[in-house]
Amino acid sequence: MYKLSFNTKSLLDCDLKTALSKIKEAGYEGAEIYLTRAGLNPYTTTDAEIDDLKSFIDGLGLEITCLDTTDPCLLTDALNLPSLVSNGEGAREARMKSYKASIDLAKKLGVPAVIVTSGPFHGKDPDYTTKPADFYKEAFHDEDGSDIYLLSQLKELAAYAGDTELWFEPTPRFYIRTIARALEFINGVNSDNFKLLLSVPNIVKGEHNTMQTDAFTKDIMDKVANIHFADTRAQIWYHKIPGEGTADLKGILANIKNTGYDKYVCIDLARCEEKDEAKQLNASLDYMKANA
Repeated sequence: MYKLSFNTKSLLDCDLKTALSKIKEAGYEGAEIYLTRAGLNPYTTTDAEIDDLKSFIDGLGLEITCLDTTDPCLLTDALNLPSLVSNGEGAREARMKSYKASIDLAKKLGVPAVIVTSGPFHGKDPDYTTKPADFYKEAFHDEDGSDIYLLSQLKELAAYAGDTELWFEPTPRFYIRTIARALEFINGVNSDNFKLLLSVPNIVKGEHNTMQTDAFTKDIMDKVANIHFADTRAQIWYHKIPGEGTADLKGILANIKNTGYDKYVCIDLARCEEKDEAKQLNASLDYMKANA
């Protein structure tokens, strides 16, 4: 049976220690820490602050499952930039340094994993609601060798990470946005510490139906390290508390259970329309327990 965790990205109105305490008090077994420029930051957080946070976490008794590096403004005000597939070696190297700094931070905190993505292609974040399907075929094509240098960078990160796991998340509007493409790179990296992160909202809302809800098969789930979970409403880019949207979450949970998956399912309420933190925590947990 899977375990339940909660991502701190929807609890940013309070400090990190308070957010983690709320997650623990609500009854979750684990938590994901969302890195931000103003909060826990791989570049600016001091060793003393890291030691203090580690001591607090150890005393709290809450398992921190990963560091989430997907804040669009973690590096710059330009959303998700630079990325691993940006134009220019210097831009790509800036993202590599950020991932390595996040891995270093995870090791200092004793956190076992870090989330990584490809980021948007060539620094572009197309408006997928207005572009025709043909645009994506061209925009995400490998004519310039993006696959080659992305695979090389991911191999370098996996080697650098050592015993820290890297969870690779395919994301709509990014260069690697489908499960099939993510699996190509997981197989290409071919490292025990480089694994797949599945996001239910991404799958349900996948642009132009490139990601399907039949993703939870045994073959795929054997490569999955973590699942992000939330409800959605059609193509609206906001996450909702489980049970309050239109996704077939009960069917998805049944598929997950049928595969024997026993790792974490994490409530990820990014850009959640519900701002009541207590409701986010408690209603999500109630739904997951009722449909376990």
